[in-house]
Amino acid sequence: FFFFFFFFQAEDGIRDAQESRGLGDVYKRQVSTQSTGFMRSAMLRNLSSRFPAGIRAMASKAKKADQAVEVPVKLHGLDGRYATSIYRVAAGNGTVAAVEKDLAVLKSTAATSRALQELIGNPSIPQKAKSEAVDALNKKSGFDKSTQNLLSLLAENNRLSELENIADKYEELLRAARGQVFAEVTVAEKLSKAQTSSLEKSLGSFLEKGQTLTMSVKTDPTILGGLVVEIGDKHVDLSIISRITKLQNELGQAI
Repeated sequence: FFFFFFFFQAEDGIRDAQESRGLGDVYKRQVSTQSTGFMRSAMLRNLSSRFPAGIRAMASKAKKADQAVEVPVKLHGLDGRYATSIYRVAAGNGTVAAVEKDLAVLKSTAATSRALQELIGNPSIPQKAKSEAVDALNKKSGFDKSTQNLLSLLAENNRLSELENIADKYEELLRAARGQVFAEVTVAEKLSKAQTSSLEKSLGSFLEKGQTLTMSVKTDPTILGGLVVEIGDKHVDLSIISRITKLQNELGQAI
């Protein structure tokens, strides 16, 4: 259904709209559209100038929603803030799983669809054209309203390139909420089943009561041997290349 992305190629010459108002407007839009349905960004800007009291009321409601939803883990960076924002809204609406599914579909489609890759990653496409393409996508996708609003905001702010990172951060929030701890392990060569099982058992020592482990293993021959583990907020580098680098640094200092 992504055929409609190609229409934006005819939009060359449309002026880029200014990027804007920051994440405070995430909540203005989310709370507003829960009751009134989706409004295009130009309409919202027009309303904000004519009815500032109404916009302040939306912001007040958004602040209350922000306080009501507890986030399982604090994320940093722009993608983390967007992910936290949509998590809070989805949690407040009871649509966390629906948004999870939507973001998974977008992420998998971005890996295979050239049109979506262009929409997300091509900085030469005017902002207005991207917003119109997202409007078309929202009408045909069947995505949850929170997902639609996120896409519209990213297009408006020229931040669609952050979409995949936001999806990853959203998954991180969900794992934390479910008591799941994600571990990414890098090895030089593919592990046997016995080695994988032994590694999972060893990583289990990092878990607290009630937590479960989700492990992903990837190969990278450049580490030469050993392994590198990212689990939660911990980084453990037991690779041979890191040992060699450390030894070289020590020898250099000694000389």
